[in-house]
Amino acid sequence: MAKDIYARSVAHKALEIAEDAGGGPSTVTWADVTGKPTTFAPATHNQAFTTITGTATEAQIPTLAQSKITNLTADLGGKIAKSSVNGVTPITDPATATAQDIATKLNALIAALKA
Repeated sequence: MAKDIYARSVAHKALEIAEDAGGGPSTVTWADVTGKPTTFAPATHNQAFTTITGTATEAQIPTLAQSKITNLTADLGGKIAKSSVNGVTPITDPATATAQDIATKLNALIAALKA
């Protein structure tokens, strides 16, 4: 981004000089720009996260206190606890389970969730 801004700035100035000299507009390529930096090191700055492209890494995502997330505590409080289904045992061998085995386990799970 800094490279683009620098190039546009230099190109704009070159066009102004050419026009002032009576030469009219001309095209300036990046290779034609002299005195440009060889590197464009990132600088500390603030930027809206929504303007960043790509995927955020885990390290880039801030850790927030539960109280900072609107309604999170209330929303989590309304969820069914895992302990309510602890009494439902898994099917011993899913590869050989019959439709009746699956129906029985599903009914047991639904009953546990309703309790």
